[in-house]
This record gives sequence, structure tokens and C-alpha cells, in this order.
Amino acid sequence: MWEVLLHNDDHNEMEYVLMSIMKVFSHPAQLACKIMVEAHQRGSAVAEVEGRSEAEKHCEQLRALGLSSSTRKI
Repeated sequence: MWEVLLHNDDHNEMEYVLMSIMKVFSHPAQLACKIMVEAHQRGSAVAEVEGRSEAEKHCEQLRALGLSSSTRKI
């Protein structure tokens, strides 16, 4: 399994990050907000745990939206 990590950045507005998480992962607003706040406070947060191909796809989708993201094998 692979984690999709969302990293904190200083250039995206929180509302935009929230909407991007909801769009890419279809997460409800409450979960997307939790992920966003954790990334803001800790520097990164796990947005999803999934298979490698899906994780890489979601990471690229976040990056295409201007967010900082990476994957990590667990």
C-alpha cells in the first residue's frame, strides 16, 4: 500500500486546498478539512492510503492543481 501525502505550502489559500482535496479524493468536507489542517500544522498529512497506481495518479492530480504532494510506500 502507498500513502498520498499532502505537503504544506505558503502560496495556496486554504479554501482552494480544501476544494482540491475534495475534488481529487471525493472526500467529504470534514475529512478534507482535517487533512488540510494537519498538513498546515505538521508540514504534511496523509490524504489517502491506496494501491501504487492510484496513489501516483492522485499525487499527479494534486500537483496539477498546484499543490505539493508525494507518495510513500508503507
